[in-house]
Amino acid sequence: MTFAWRTALLTIAGILLAIRVSSIAVLNAGAVVVERNVLPNWHRGPAARYGIPATHVETAAASLIDLAGGLGAHSARVSGFNDLLQGRDSDAAAAFDASAEPIGLFWSGNILMRRGDRAGALQRWIRATPAPTLRIQLAKSLFDQANDGVQRDDRIDDAAQIATSVIGISRGRQRLDALWLAVNSFQAERKTAEAARLLSGPNADRDPRLLALRAFGAFAAGDAASALASANRSLAIGDVWMARYVRGLAALRQCRTDDARRDFEMGLALPSDGDYRQSWLHLALGSVHWIRGEHDGAIREWQTYSRLQPSDPAVAKLLQQARGGTLVLDCRTIQ
Repeated sequence: MTFAWRTALLTIAGILLAIRVSSIAVLNAGAVVVERNVLPNWHRGPAARYGIPATHVETAAASLIDLAGGLGAHSARVSGFNDLLQGRDSDAAAAFDASAEPIGLFWSGNILMRRGDRAGALQRWIRATPAPTLRIQLAKSLFDQANDGVQRDDRIDDAAQIATSVIGISRGRQRLDALWLAVNSFQAERKTAEAARLLSGPNADRDPRLLALRAFGAFAAGDAASALASANRSLAIGDVWMARYVRGLAALRQCRTDDARRDFEMGLALPSDGDYRQSWLHLALGSVHWIRGEHDGAIREWQTYSRLQPSDPAVAKLLQQARGGTLVLDCRTIQ
């Protein structure tokens, strides 16, 4: 299991534990052992490898059951933690499944993900987060872990599936948040049909973020007129970086560099919403600078983009050509 996955899963564990922690003033020593040792280190092997007494494991399991309100699942939870810390992952997963409560289902999913069963893990994590707010946080934590410039990432697809599952069980603001995250994830995975289907409903006409995503999808599909209309409508409701990005690109392709520069700079001035694609504004602004003959400004923006997205090979080639004096950009054909 990668560090990024462990970080995401520990975030989820914190979300689930928070359900009851606020009502308990002091955790016993066993719970502290789990929080500080078992949760971060379980993937390293049996408990004996890092010196956790069995009595602490049992006490910790009982404490977590109390925190989650799953008293009826006491024996299954204790069995699951004992099996997990002895390296019996299959037995632990079965015990956690038998507990049928959030923390147990979370750990069952954790085990299945480590074994490569993504579908089984996602199914259990969805069951472990029945409340829309918790499930959206789960999807967001997975999406944020993948914000490293690698667009085809399993975690983004996982986020899309979990966010989509929230849409049918939520209303109002929560439903819009789930739609935004699902569409954002599908677009990052280049699954344009799924994204377009979610954006075809009336909710997208009322939320500036969803209108911006609709603009982005239309622009990527080559429909500049529809993209510009959606971007303008989004910006009439609220200021969204993605709408600024689309409108700026439309202006740049018409060689209106002043307008493009204004939208890109205003998009960069907005707070980050956790989407790695916001860094594309630096890439686009660098192109504006280069076309205007402001080569130092262009290189500065591209270097910033390279630091934010080091896994993108295109910017390294761009910087090499710029420094070598061989780079030629035409606003009419810029991508």
